[in-house]
Amino acid sequence: MSKQTQEIPFMEYMEYHDKIDWDDFMDIDVVDFSQPLFLHATSKEEKQKITFVLAHTGTKECLDILKKYYGQETDYFLKVWTEIAIDECAMFAWEWDQIEDDDGFGVSIMWPSWWLNNRLRMYVCVFKKDETAITKEEQNLIAKSFLDIANKYDSMLEDCDWKKDIGVITLLLSVETVPDHAIMDSIDLCNKDKKLLLKWYAAENVHYPKTKDLKDAKKYLHEQDQKWLI
Repeated sequence: MSKQTQEIPFMEYMEYHDKIDWDDFMDIDVVDFSQPLFLHATSKEEKQKITFVLAHTGTKECLDILKKYYGQETDYFLKVWTEIAIDECAMFAWEWDQIEDDDGFGVSIMWPSWWLNNRLRMYVCVFKKDETAITKEEQNLIAKSFLDIANKYDSMLEDCDWKKDIGVITLLLSVETVPDHAIMDSIDLCNKDKKLLLKWYAAENVHYPKTKDLKDAKKYLHEQDQKWLI
């Protein structure tokens, strides 16, 4: 399956925000509302609507339903669509203190407040594998790699900030781009000749990451790197 095909669910999900009349879903019983997800006869369009509404209802119960459905769905489009919905639902549930930080799927995205010229601003944190300070030469390599891949995805490299062995890369990602694809391609390009960066990264689109968040992410991602030996 081509990368273009993989990006379609993300594009349609973004556009779906303008298609819902939220007055119709103010007082739903999420259990009853979600039952058609688990019926084979339910149309793709109906499943899209249900998962989208559950994501924006944003409770722990909705998150559990979405995860259960995700585990059973076999259609590729709906699988990706639901993964995005889980991520967004986790963000709402976390903000309302219903879940812990690690209960979601990954990075939450899709907030128009952080768009610029139809691009989503994302702060991507990358970590040097050997934990030594990133040299000027390595800074140039990382910046060039992210710039080259950003151009490939009709996106933009806005800024690079260096904090010893951590790089904070500010990207303006095209709405037609799956963020993980662009970020992982950039890291792979950096690591083409040697393993400079961890394969793991952290990303944020709400605000510039705080120092404590960077330290916590560094500790956790290096632990994951050792665990999986990537």
